Amino acid sequence: MRTGEFAATDWVERLAQALTELAKTQERYRNELDRQRRHRVRIASELPRWRTADHPSHDLRAFYSDACAGKDRYYAGEYSLLCAALAEVRHVLAAHPAWAGVVDPSDDRDKVLIHILDHGHLGTLLSVTSGLMARGMEVPEDGFRVAASELNGLLDPGGDPEQISGPGDLSVGYHVALFHGLRVRGEVRLADDMTLLPFEQLDAFVNEDILQDVAPAVIRYNLRETVGALVKPFRWKPEFRKRDDRSVPCLDWGRSFFEDAEAFGGLLALFHAAPVICLATIPYCIHRTASYLLGESHYPGNYQWGHSARSVNIFVGPTDLRVDAFDEAKKAFGSRKSAHYQDCTPIIARLAEALARSGRFRTEDKILDVAIALERMYELAGGEISFKLKTRAACFLETGTEDRLRVFRDVEQLYNVRSAIVHKRKKQLSAEAIQEAFSKGFEVARRSVVKLLRDGPPLDWNELVIVGTEPSASTTQGGDGTTEPG
Repeated sequence: MRTGEFAATDWVERLAQALTELAKTQERYRNELDRQRRHRVRIASELPRWRTADHPSHDLRAFYSDACAGKDRYYAGEYSLLCAALAEVRHVLAAHPAWAGVVDPSDDRDKVLIHILDHGHLGTLLSVTSGLMARGMEVPEDGFRVAASELNGLLDPGGDPEQISGPGDLSVGYHVALFHGLRVRGEVRLADDMTLLPFEQLDAFVNEDILQDVAPAVIRYNLRETVGALVKPFRWKPEFRKRDDRSVPCLDWGRSFFEDAEAFGGLLALFHAAPVICLATIPYCIHRTASYLLGESHYPGNYQWGHSARSVNIFVGPTDLRVDAFDEAKKAFGSRKSAHYQDCTPIIARLAEALARSGRFRTEDKILDVAIALERMYELAGGEISFKLKTRAACFLETGTEDRLRVFRDVEQLYNVRSAIVHKRKKQLSAEAIQEAFSKGFEVARRSVVKLLRDGPPLDWNELVIVGTEPSASTTQGGDGTTEPG
């Protein structure tokens, strides 16, 4: 059942008026509210962090509950005016069709199962009232009308459920994938339903505490500059059920988005030649104001670690997001359904992880990652793997003799270092030589992936090499029959 536009407007006005009267009545009890708040703060200091109150609505909820239950019998008689004002707010709230058949208007203590996407809690209209009051008092102008209107928007979003409206719509939430390594300065659109944001712009949706679990070092070293997020918006509305209804809502958990987000993170790493690490994926993040309006604490989300979350290296500084690299990654991402992309998926992932390696053997592992990626791309089989790889990469990537020799030597340098690592001759190499071999080898691998994504592999690698060694291989025939540089 949906409220008509006029009825909804009338309900908002009546609720705003009832909240205004409650605020006036509540002033009579300011000293008692402050006394109880100070007492709860002392208790909270002895509790684990996750159990402490973090919003004014928590204090109001406890205060209202004690008043209506008459727990403090010394003040029970004094609370009659407050209870009457609370009853009026509850009466208006119960008139909204969202609670039809769930809330019993005659039962002041009736509990309701409130489902907010992937979690639920037992609440009451009294707890919703506390959220409305806290919200109304924090809005500088006409706060209670704003709070009432926002709640109605949550209970009855209206409009096209597929249409995502502006930032003021609390019925819009986000699936969030957190990344470390790129310094994101502002909002960057990837697709109609995917956006790259600085972490600080998600403050209303994601609790910063989550990073203490998935990347403690990032908290201590320039958090705001090193963490960004890929987000996908979705529209939602709460569900209300009787307290004994334990059915679980059917959700998709944003799986396809998170797969795409991790794939795009790999492409960002590839085209920036810098580590971009997926720290965590967090489905169904909603605005904290929406949580409070529904009488709930802000839910941190059921996050999962990213595949490379434990690879955070605090000694590698963040890389600025580059427009050219982002555009290249975006173009490659747009072709992710193609056969060429599917063939390159494990190679891209391996190269991205090579950049993110940490630990005692990260140097060796990075070299081996690049070597494996190159071997997979150039479809090597049988003997003479090193020679085949050098010649195929040179002929695939370049046309001129000097350029081919450069690629040939870069791959040779990488393979010499790889052999030294595998055959325990690493001590013969300097750290500079190893890093140079990795940088050159990675660039060859990166360029190879880009060309494979664009053109796919040749029909025959051996034929490519044979043609590439002919004297005329560095020229191509123009449309007018003349020869032009390749």
